[in-house]
Amino acid sequence: MMDCNLDYIGLVNRPDYHPPTLVPLSAKGGKYYVCVTMPDALRKGSQKQMMRSTGTTDEKIAKTKLVALANEIYAEFDRKLSGLHSQYIADTEQAAYTSTIGDFSKVFTTNPLLIQKHGLDKDPSLKITRLLPKWVEDMEENNKSNHKERTSRRNKLNEFVKVVGDLHVQDITKVHGYQYAKWNHKKGRANKTIRSLNTKVVAFLNWCEREGHIDTNPLANLKLADFGKETLPYLPFDPDELDALFAQDMEPQDRLCLTLLAITGARLDEIALLTWEQVKTDFGGLMYIDLRPDEIKVKTDGSHRVVPVHSKVEPLLTGGTGRIFDYKLDADGKAQNAASKQLMPYVRNVTQHERKVVHSLRGTFKQMLENAGVTVEMVDQLETGEITLADIERSMKDNMVEKRVNDKITGHSARDTSGKYGFGPLLIPRAIAVERLDLGFLNLT
Repeated sequence: MMDCNLDYIGLVNRPDYHPPTLVPLSAKGGKYYVCVTMPDALRKGSQKQMMRSTGTTDEKIAKTKLVALANEIYAEFDRKLSGLHSQYIADTEQAAYTSTIGDFSKVFTTNPLLIQKHGLDKDPSLKITRLLPKWVEDMEENNKSNHKERTSRRNKLNEFVKVVGDLHVQDITKVHGYQYAKWNHKKGRANKTIRSLNTKVVAFLNWCEREGHIDTNPLANLKLADFGKETLPYLPFDPDELDALFAQDMEPQDRLCLTLLAITGARLDEIALLTWEQVKTDFGGLMYIDLRPDEIKVKTDGSHRVVPVHSKVEPLLTGGTGRIFDYKLDADGKAQNAASKQLMPYVRNVTQHERKVVHSLRGTFKQMLENAGVTVEMVDQLETGEITLADIERSMKDNMVEKRVNDKITGHSARDTSGKYGFGPLLIPRAIAVERLDLGFLNLT
């Protein structure tokens, strides 16, 4: 007997039923049949499997029909079990529920204790795996979250089922949430990850609450501080690592991408999706990257900003139309995964430290920027007209750049707008700070 691959696209995820198999039957002329072991409740005599013919003796062709025929069999199981459920209600005048793969020898009974023990008082359509497809459909129809997040939510809810069982949603308690957290803790996942995974299950239960399947979400306020490892931040590159990184032979677009990451502090997806139309020049020749338009994909609303480009890098941005880089887009229109896959080998040639990755260039830039010398007070005075750019140049000190200036450049503050004093104050102080950076590691002529 041949085991089928349960990862076939389109196969209904039904962990409450047995998986399908593909079998050639000599009695049927060697034609392949899709076979699924029946739930105990549906078995009659020696009949233990339900089968559907693929109509072919060619194994490759038969495999292409496995998914559709297996889904037909699952749907038939649902119809027959639903009929048993309805018949039980009619015969006993009590709510009923039929589990599938378990022992059914004592299920059909009017004994209240057995009814409660076997969960016969609950509707089988409200089990987690029965509601999951409807939840995914709701997210897709209402465009909730992006494709990647919807896929992640579906996968992690299946993981939750693997840990706690395919529960009726009204039976889920905080204990099950903590059970899932303990399981993730033992797998060595970080506290931040465990909180994120709980959030995905919470999203499903919020939907169940809105649909009236449960009264309240039992996992909404779990105390998860004691679960998982502490999340450690990425580390910036050391000066020698930065020199070694850019001393390598690279594809031209990879070098340009890493260069822009290093001299702007921008996020990888912001640069990987960059278009030539976003590279602009203003105020006497200052080049900058415009991330303000709403249609540009950024992490948060505060990430809509203008980012100055160091004058030594300007010759690398000679112009064109459309996207600057051709890193492949995913289903959500993002390019960071493809770009990271392309760029990480350069990083690993320099360091094997797990906390030093492409994103480390962002921290490296912020570290370099700390010595640029523009203070918050100077920015405030410039925006109100109390001082001029010449005053700033004369009074420039060697003290560290304060957090507000750093955040404005790297996109950790409020969204950029033209404001009362025009566009200049958004860009000029940042350009002054960026221009003071030592870019010797780039080996630019």
